[in-house]
Amino acid sequence: MPQLLTLEPTSKLIKFPSAVSYHLGHKTGFENHEFDGSADFGMVSEDGCVGVLSKGCSLDVIYLDTNERLSAWTFTSQSDQEPEISCYLTFSEKPGARATHVIAGLNCGLDGGQLCVLDIASSKVIRCISLPYPVTSLALVSSCGGPSSAGYLHPALRYFHGIVSVGLTQGRLFLVDLALDETFCSTDSSPAGAVFVDPLSREVPRYRREALNRGNHVVIDLSCDLRGPVFVWEQAPTGPTSSPSSMKEVQFPADEVKITALHYSSFNASLAVGYNIGTWKLISLQSLQIDHSSNYLRNDKPVSHISFQEPENDPRNYVYYWIVRSDREEDTESLAVAAMYSLTYRNKQSELIGDEEMPLYTDLERLVLRFEHVLGGEEETNFSWCVGMYTLELAAGHVNHDSSDVEHSKDYALNVIFWKAGSSLTSAATYLGVFDINAWYQAQMPSTFSVDESDELCSYFSHSLLDDPNGQSGGILDLAVLRDSVTRFSGSGPILEQHCFPSSLTFDLVVVAREGYLTASHLGIQRRVLTELACRPSALVQPSQLYQICLMAGLAQGNMMEPSLLSQRELLLNIALEYNMVGLVVAAVRDWADGKYSKAGCTLKFIMDWAWKRVAAIKERLDIATTPLFDLTIREADDSCCQLLCQLSGQLAQLVSILAAVSAAAGVVTQVGLEQLECRQNVTGLVLLYTQAVGWFVNRGLLPEQPEGRSNPYPVRFLTDSYRERRRNMGKLTRSFGKPCLLVDLLCEDFGDDLIRCFQKCGGAGDYPPPSLHALLSVFLSDNPAPAKLRLVQYMFLDLAQILDQDEWGDLIDNLIKFPSAFSLPPSIIKLTQAFWLLDHEDWEESVAMMLDPLLQEDDLSPDHHRAILTALLAQGQDALALKYSRIRRPPILDQRDVQLQISVLLQNGAIQEAYTFQRSQQGSSGRPELLQQFYQRAEQLKKLDSVLKLSLSKAEEDQLVRFLQESKKPHSQDILLMYYLQRSRYTEAMQLNEKLKTLGGGQKAAARDAIMDRYCSILPSLNRGYVTLKKKGQAPPPPRPEPVNIVPTDMNMSLGSRARTLVQGLETPPQSLPSQTPFRKKGGRRRDIGLFAEEETYTGKRKLSDIPTLSFPTEVTAEETLNAPTNELVSPPSKRTRMSDLSSLSMSARGPNRIHSTLTGDALHILETPTIVRKSISRTREGSRDSINTPHSILKVKKLIQENSPSLEPAASPSDEFMTTNRSRETTPTKSLRFKVPKKLPPADTNVMPMPSGEAHTTIFSPSLVSPVAELATSSDREISFQVPAHRVDQDEFKRMKVRSVSESSKVSSEENESFHSVSGSPRDGLSPTLRTRLADVERKAKAVLQETMEDILTRETSIRCDDKEDVTETEVEKQPEPTDEVKKAPEAEDK
Repeated sequence: MPQLLTLEPTSKLIKFPSAVSYHLGHKTGFENHEFDGSADFGMVSEDGCVGVLSKGCSLDVIYLDTNERLSAWTFTSQSDQEPEISCYLTFSEKPGARATHVIAGLNCGLDGGQLCVLDIASSKVIRCISLPYPVTSLALVSSCGGPSSAGYLHPALRYFHGIVSVGLTQGRLFLVDLALDETFCSTDSSPAGAVFVDPLSREVPRYRREALNRGNHVVIDLSCDLRGPVFVWEQAPTGPTSSPSSMKEVQFPADEVKITALHYSSFNASLAVGYNIGTWKLISLQSLQIDHSSNYLRNDKPVSHISFQEPENDPRNYVYYWIVRSDREEDTESLAVAAMYSLTYRNKQSELIGDEEMPLYTDLERLVLRFEHVLGGEEETNFSWCVGMYTLELAAGHVNHDSSDVEHSKDYALNVIFWKAGSSLTSAATYLGVFDINAWYQAQMPSTFSVDESDELCSYFSHSLLDDPNGQSGGILDLAVLRDSVTRFSGSGPILEQHCFPSSLTFDLVVVAREGYLTASHLGIQRRVLTELACRPSALVQPSQLYQICLMAGLAQGNMMEPSLLSQRELLLNIALEYNMVGLVVAAVRDWADGKYSKAGCTLKFIMDWAWKRVAAIKERLDIATTPLFDLTIREADDSCCQLLCQLSGQLAQLVSILAAVSAAAGVVTQVGLEQLECRQNVTGLVLLYTQAVGWFVNRGLLPEQPEGRSNPYPVRFLTDSYRERRRNMGKLTRSFGKPCLLVDLLCEDFGDDLIRCFQKCGGAGDYPPPSLHALLSVFLSDNPAPAKLRLVQYMFLDLAQILDQDEWGDLIDNLIKFPSAFSLPPSIIKLTQAFWLLDHEDWEESVAMMLDPLLQEDDLSPDHHRAILTALLAQGQDALALKYSRIRRPPILDQRDVQLQISVLLQNGAIQEAYTFQRSQQGSSGRPELLQQFYQRAEQLKKLDSVLKLSLSKAEEDQLVRFLQESKKPHSQDILLMYYLQRSRYTEAMQLNEKLKTLGGGQKAAARDAIMDRYCSILPSLNRGYVTLKKKGQAPPPPRPEPVNIVPTDMNMSLGSRARTLVQGLETPPQSLPSQTPFRKKGGRRRDIGLFAEEETYTGKRKLSDIPTLSFPTEVTAEETLNAPTNELVSPPSKRTRMSDLSSLSMSARGPNRIHSTLTGDALHILETPTIVRKSISRTREGSRDSINTPHSILKVKKLIQENSPSLEPAASPSDEFMTTNRSRETTPTKSLRFKVPKKLPPADTNVMPMPSGEAHTTIFSPSLVSPVAELATSSDREISFQVPAHRVDQDEFKRMKVRSVSESSKVSSEENESFHSVSGSPRDGLSPTLRTRLADVERKAKAVLQETMEDILTRETSIRCDDKEDVTETEVEKQPEPTDEVKKAPEAEDK
């Protein structure tokens, strides 16, 4: 593998503006077609924003970001000879800012030279200093002066404001004061003079002031090597007998010597000076003395470039200088050489330069040549010359340097060299080298390097090739690496050694050529290989070459001995997966689908098997990485854990796409192969969702799990006790309408046995809430629809939002509410889950309003949901809300349970006629007597049979009613039968029934019946005689009933009707009104009739609230109609954008895909298993038990969060409000129930409770069920399973503060501060004091006496049929237990009465 990389141009050559070309080439002439507008010299500022071009005496400044000409100037001299720009540099008065000035050195021939400062903003020369010799090189020492200058400089230099070191011919070196603190200007037409001062003089300030007053500048001459017309180079002799006192001198004609390179470094306050004779020296600006002079070698080339490097964390005081010896382009005859010297200093201290603290090396001890490199080319090279060299000043972290503890934020480890080389001048190419001195240290500091010495990457020196943009030699003038773009390669796996090589760096650069400029990029060896792999899917067929390159670049680890082609392909596929090149694999799938590479082993089955292996490997890695998150061993997850979860999640998302591509490209496959592919797709999707959920929990601070205490945001014991109490209270409710349950238990039912197994595996009972966050996350691996899992998590987060303290967990609560949106859960399901939570927490009105929101889709509510909602509302006394829900939502009628529940809803709200009409509509033309029988049974259970007698029943219905009442065993039904006989004038049957009921007794009811029958006997004499006869002779067979006369009316346009039909017709929608339309049906039409001739009525206008009928009947929807309904009838609302990575393959339907248990193989089941978590013993002190948790905030806090984060359509008015004539709020409902709350603060466990003496009677505190959420709810008749206390000690102090919640000690909470929990005993008065209980008993006794007298008076006076109803109402009022607080308030009123 050749080590030479290619710099990739990212833009075409951008020509300079025409004004620049005209300005640079105007001296060449236009008439003879010899116009040349290209630049001879050019440079780029360090930040890559400003480019400077020159040709002859013309200079232009360009802003490279926009190719805008910023400034231009043509220099002149006082004589006829035209000056020539020999060198220039840019600087800014503020460190780090964009270049604001250009300093140019001029060669004016016999007139000497000039030093000019061009202000870029004003395009004007503000300083021009005439010097006695031509200028050859420049270096900026300081752009400021006075108090802002470095304090370690020579005292004479501290008075200068803007110091420039100027190299001239004859080897002369000046330090020039630019006097930037002065306002005067000097131009090239009237230049300022130079006044030389002695740096050792104490009168430097005065000399400077006098010179400035005369318009001159102060200059310090550091040229100590001149002796008349001779330049003398002094060097220390070499050899074993040499001594510092014996100096060797080499003399040169002064006119042949010039300074060719200057470099100033603030790290050692030294100025490095390079000469055209190949020597260089180091001058300290602290003392203005020479620290080092190099030896002269006859064959050395001129020193063209100098740079400085500082290593990182070197315990010794070492710095390094790069010296490049190279000819100019037109004079080159051989190869250029770059040498690196190490300088050892005795001291290292900290100095403040401006606002930055920098190290300062002093007292040079030794200088040694450490590394040397010949600047050659790729092929046979005869010529080379250096174009530029500099050190990248990169931002870095604070670095500690041995004993001095100096910290600075700059990194000077990378040195950039670019040169041109080739077999001839016309074929020279441009090369870029980057030397990393820190990597050179790790490579044991070799002394030389050759590109051809090995095929392995060099760990410290990288070489890159940049083609000449205009195709001619010497086209490139300068380039600059953009410092902010330099980044190191970061692989997806562990950091390998190759990732730290300079060849792995990525950076952008700006290249300035003679006619324009361009941008290029250095991708680094790894990114270059990845790019090549992505562009060559065919490389997977013959992977050997790329396999070797990937191993060498450190993209993967493997055997270099070339294993089988299958192993090589798998390694390349792994690399593609790790670096998000899913397009490569998908392209290979499409390319291999036709089987043309099957003989080489490139088949779809190979890709599918590889993907399945990766899923198993990722899941294993995930289990290992996430185990510490659940076993209580760590307090906080580090960044590497979060990055790993994100990386694995991305790989799984790509595997889902790959398997989908395999499924789409697969042709004819067997049934077994199809099931296997579907199974692997589903399992991969499950693992993806699980990984994303774990990552979300970690990023939001829910993981790692913590011991129970203040630091744990998930109080599992607290929630378990609360829901156990709630289920026990639900079990005590009436079951006349079905078994009520919490809707969260219904959500758990969607998981089946998977949820119970996951919760029990983690130590739970198998019901909600989960025993740990690990148990909750394990549910994500069950083969259930994704929305079901997300809804369960959303429900639990609503619980946490209510319990957690807003001040302590405010950010977490905000994130919990946003969880469903982060996983792209549809808005309909989000609102439905929130409604379920509100219903379970007894906020019935808000819950029903949310479930009736038009945003909810009809398919998201299953028949079981409808039944559970209506049952819960009816069981908790919310009859009006149940009717409202039924009328607007219109639950489908699928079986007998739905019919009975609908009848119960109507009967509970007194809609007897509507219930009767509904059951008749459900019978159909054939008639279903069992449905009528169920109607009678529900009416009997709800004690509404008296209202049934008012209905217009047919003969068959009356006969069935009579049979039902006769077969009933309830006394109330027999009373209704008696009323029926009397209403139908069947007095004989009434008399017989009354005699039968007398034998059964009945107390006051029997007396009332006798009074009624006696009254009838007194009114009807014939009946009285028969009644007396029956009394004497006993029961006789009833006489035959007379047959009614059949009358056939003639056709006189008579219409027969009934009052019930008239009411029904009156309640129907008038013909001129618009049809009623629910927000869950298609806007285009609605069903008008039921049957074979159903019509569609189209209506495209908006629905008005006034057009909605106040009474409507539910429509039966059969299972066949549901299955045959078109799938596009409902339009889903637009969902939020996907927040997690690639959830497109996961179905968000509430019903979800079919279960895959039947196709799961052993390896699939192994992947879907989670490791058993063994929680470590916690040695650290627990911060406090959750028993000390504060009382939860009101449910209003969660309602506010729901309103802020839930999607809504925001209608002008809710259409559901028009259906109900009365709107009772929860606070004004007479049958107000206790709200499901959880206490904020639990007292610590009391270990000093007195033991119970033996032999005392015990009272059972509670009897919850611990089996599963779908198990039988605990009732008073269930088996009592918890602890017991002596009955007479319940009211003692140690038991008064106990609540019915849990067996654990945490169940002992205060009842005085929270009215939501019941007291210990079965009656509320047990919590009262003895005095108050005595007073309450007296009030109750007096009230019963008054009620008894009123009842007897009514029974004797009333003869109407309503007396039975009055009696039932009275009995109901007597049986009800009033609240203790209500009885205490009503006690004075009862006594007065």
